Amino acid sequence: MNYFLNIFKNSFANLTISKSYEVFCKGIWAVLYKKQLTDETRPLFTIHDGPPYANGQIHLGHALNKIIKDTVIRKKLVAGYRVWYLPGWDCFGLPIEINVGANRSYCSYYNYALSQVNLQKASFMALGCLYNWDLYYRTVDLRVVFRELNAFYLLVNLGRVFISKTYVAFCNLCQSTVSHYETSEVRYLFSVKCFLVRSLPFFARCILFSFGNYVFLYACGTKCIFRSALSSCFTYLFSRCVYSFLLSVAFIRGFCWRHKIALCSVLRYQVFLNTTLQSANSAIFSTVGFFPAVTYGRFVKNVFSRPYWCISRQRTWGVPIALWYFRSYVIVNSFKVLNLLATYGYRSWRRLTLVAKYCSFVKSADVLDVWFDSGLTHYTVCLDQQSLLVTLPVDLCVEGIDQHRGWFNSSYLTSVLLNTVVPFRHLLTHGFALDHARKKLSKSAGNFVPCFDVINRYSLELFRFCVVTSDYFKDITFCGQYFATKAVLRKKLLNVIGFLAANIVDYPISFFPASLLLFDSYVLTVLARLKLKIDYYDCSYCYHISFGLICDFIFNELSARYLSLVKYRLYVLYKYSYLRLTCQYVLYHLLRELLLLLSPYLCFSIEAIWSGYFTGSVFSNTYTSLPFCLSYSDILLVRELFVLKTQCFNLCPTYSNFYRLVIYTTNRHIYAYSMYLPMFFNVFSISVYYGVFAMYLFPFYSLNKCLRCWNYGAFVFTGFCRMCALLLVNS
Repeated sequence: MNYFLNIFKNSFANLTISKSYEVFCKGIWAVLYKKQLTDETRPLFTIHDGPPYANGQIHLGHALNKIIKDTVIRKKLVAGYRVWYLPGWDCFGLPIEINVGANRSYCSYYNYALSQVNLQKASFMALGCLYNWDLYYRTVDLRVVFRELNAFYLLVNLGRVFISKTYVAFCNLCQSTVSHYETSEVRYLFSVKCFLVRSLPFFARCILFSFGNYVFLYACGTKCIFRSALSSCFTYLFSRCVYSFLLSVAFIRGFCWRHKIALCSVLRYQVFLNTTLQSANSAIFSTVGFFPAVTYGRFVKNVFSRPYWCISRQRTWGVPIALWYFRSYVIVNSFKVLNLLATYGYRSWRRLTLVAKYCSFVKSADVLDVWFDSGLTHYTVCLDQQSLLVTLPVDLCVEGIDQHRGWFNSSYLTSVLLNTVVPFRHLLTHGFALDHARKKLSKSAGNFVPCFDVINRYSLELFRFCVVTSDYFKDITFCGQYFATKAVLRKKLLNVIGFLAANIVDYPISFFPASLLLFDSYVLTVLARLKLKIDYYDCSYCYHISFGLICDFIFNELSARYLSLVKYRLYVLYKYSYLRLTCQYVLYHLLRELLLLLSPYLCFSIEAIWSGYFTGSVFSNTYTSLPFCLSYSDILLVRELFVLKTQCFNLCPTYSNFYRLVIYTTNRHIYAYSMYLPMFFNVFSISVYYGVFAMYLFPFYSLNKCLRCWNYGAFVFTGFCRMCALLLVNS
């Protein structure tokens, strides 16, 4: 029978999020993002988006990057910041030219790039990210292009741009020079070493294999022209000598990462950027915070590994290099050229000519490197947001570990050269998305998995939950077992949250207690200390550590200790009794703060729970200070009491509240709280004496059990104690 107990149903343990509710939340968050930017009482936090390449469907790596950025935004919102973030796309470059075809019209490339932007934009919107998708930038936008040309001319006037005829890496299939960071080295697979040389002159076109103690040299991939059995040492030396000879003959400069063929060297005029900077220990470099800290060395190595950067590419689709040159001499009137390009469009560069006296000067037909386009977005995009006073450096940049030699590198170099300031304060580097065999998910590797195949199988919230709660500083393996483990963890968290929510259904919000019990104040104090720890780790973007602390509090402090103590007060006592209301007061504050703490991890579920108990969106609210916190000595006292309770279970694992507990202790503070100790230890009575520590349990076999509250007492008539009988009569 119910006996009019205050038990409410926990409806959130198996909470599922429907597609329609996901759409509803996305609409709320879109309005919320626009509103929070106008709140000037909050400090501004800026995140600069490294533009993904607008080509093809998004993959798990894209989703990993966007969800991490979205989590940073949500964390900052509940911490009291307003956040500026502008998504963008990189729309120039060779992949688009390959897909559309070489030497096509500008409109063909432009329309294809916009179609890919719209395709990826729809996919990113489906991830539930808290952005304003009505505002975004594209490197193909006219305003961005003209600011890029302006920055290029500033570098020319600073003497950082020069023309030189030199050997550069060239890919025959790309029909373009290749950046140093677009090359790959020889791979070593097991005990087989293969040197693939396909783009050499005919006499040197060959494949050299070194397997065990044997060396094979094949000409044109069909006939073995050399085979020898040598010792392992001589095999290695011979292989290296032959390969070095082939390098010297054909000027091989590595392998094209896109087509997997050897790059040859060509001698031609190229446009270079002088990237010589100060030493890595300079004051300007030390202002950047690296997360994780081990990426500092990788960044330094890539920034200072090349003194010059070849920024010209022999391609059609790109921003033209608006220069005339004669050998190493450059002529340009930047102000006049910019005015002409602004009037007739930057495509009119191909129609501009010089007067007759400069007929020996050559007009550049090359385009700027795509890394130069995206690397200048700190100048072309961030410094163009004058309405929000976004200045350099931005607070955070988030990209994958491969961008240390890509976008991070080009952004840092161009910003220091132009503005003598670093473009970012913090640099967050995440790992790759791996498959079940721990191989990087990549289109070129053939193990590409569409992002929404995974989401449709496991749900969007579970996918986001797996990303955010992982140590994304390292590579993340996406497999079925990983999702199953996270699904169980999510269910356990929502079960505890559901218990808190169910027991404040009848709580009057206007109630404010004069004081709390020691154990109530203890759990609020532990939560306040937890928030300080989480704030520390959130400043380092270690969200997986913060989540571990939250889980430790929920499962060990809250569920295992506090909630087991208060069930009697919640279920049995009169619903408007002071002890029950004070307990509900604590649960109310626990629920509010835990929902805010968990909102970046389970955004859809927490939004659904929040809307039933609090006003507005969870992300439009911030943390509050918790009242009735204890001193450190009282915290130690409560922890000692929990240790004593554990020892009670060791004395008698089946003890119940028909026992009398006797404690001998030298801690005099326990005497002050002896009135509420029977409720804490769940015994009939307790006696505390001063002396050498000892504990004893004495049973009262003459006591009777109440059918409603299950407590034992001397005055139990017709199956009910006096308190329960009075409640039943008045119900």
